[in-house]
Amino acid sequence: MAMYNVLNLVMICPRCGVSSAIEAEFRFGLRNLTQYQLGDTIKWEGKGTKTPTHRPPGGNYLGEAYAVCQHCQRDFWLRVIVRADTIASVELDSTRQPYIPDSSLAQEVTPGAPVKISSNKFSARSKGHPMQINWIEIPAGEFVFGLSEEQRKPLLNRIPSRFATREANLIQRESPEKTVRLETFYISRYPITWEQYYQFALSSHRYSHRNTFAGDHLQTILTDLKRLAETQGDHPADANWHYALAFCDWLGARLPTSAEWEKSARGVDGRLYPWGNNWDPTRGNFGLDRQRHPQITSPVTAYPMGQSPYNVMDMAGNVYEWTCSTMFGTASIQNEQEQIVCRSCSCDFEPGSDTPDWFRNRVTSITLNAMNFGGASLVGFRPVLDQWLKRYWTGV
Repeated sequence: MAMYNVLNLVMICPRCGVSSAIEAEFRFGLRNLTQYQLGDTIKWEGKGTKTPTHRPPGGNYLGEAYAVCQHCQRDFWLRVIVRADTIASVELDSTRQPYIPDSSLAQEVTPGAPVKISSNKFSARSKGHPMQINWIEIPAGEFVFGLSEEQRKPLLNRIPSRFATREANLIQRESPEKTVRLETFYISRYPITWEQYYQFALSSHRYSHRNTFAGDHLQTILTDLKRLAETQGDHPADANWHYALAFCDWLGARLPTSAEWEKSARGVDGRLYPWGNNWDPTRGNFGLDRQRHPQITSPVTAYPMGQSPYNVMDMAGNVYEWTCSTMFGTASIQNEQEQIVCRSCSCDFEPGSDTPDWFRNRVTSITLNAMNFGGASLVGFRPVLDQWLKRYWTGV
């Protein structure tokens, strides 16, 4: 059973030479997604995939760690050196030479203190509101929106022939690529979770579950939501579009536009996936490992190596995500009804019966759902703040 932890470092990338904060994924015992830094004491909690059956007291343990540079998006392997249960140092796996710390930033990385991933992140709650959100600033500027012809042709050439005609029609939603300029906005780093959604259901908002249902039906719904909040509290919540709108209104925010979602997911360089142009099934929950994720969805923090260039998590896999954009249906939608644009792709991939996961999870992919879509199935959402609303969260 593979359990992952995150080691937070400030280091100079061996690929591009730029100093930045790095999240390295590694394994130690059965502690899942514990945040560590140099100098922290390892919490040994059992035998994991990489952990020796018996670790001698005070002995050294060399653990593999996988890291991705936030600047150049290239990956590399590290080795974590542990002495007397303490993370002593980190070495590059390829050269066996220690990483080079940036002295101006290293002082900020002290044991037990949160790592500053980038200056575009702030965690806050609005005035008088109980919920805290991790906001990521997406700066104003242009980015590449949609799929280029150079990207489209190889994708369609690789796809199995039984899917080719249908997908060739649907992929027209994403073509041709265009340059789009957006103003500064702030997007939630994570999709809204069941724990957060349950708080909304109990709230006094006029469209909360508490105010839109009554009697036994209300009790059944609240009981189900409470169970999900307690058992899958850090998993993304399912919600229909109207409840997603209501949640954002309760928060003092809104749903992202399709263009805002795409810029948050891919950055400005027109990449196919949040991490780059090469498909990597280990960077998200794409439904290929039911043993590891028997509940289908996974915690929103489970795949730090799959985050976008802006450090936004879960932009590929896990669940579809609602936007506030609409589009008229193409070949697969009858009667050309106006539909809500959903981005990302869910983890309900079944090999052999669905289009390949590398095709479904491209960052330009667009799925359409009816705005009165009753039972949401693996469709979540994340809120967005306009720049002028930031002061209601930060006071500045």
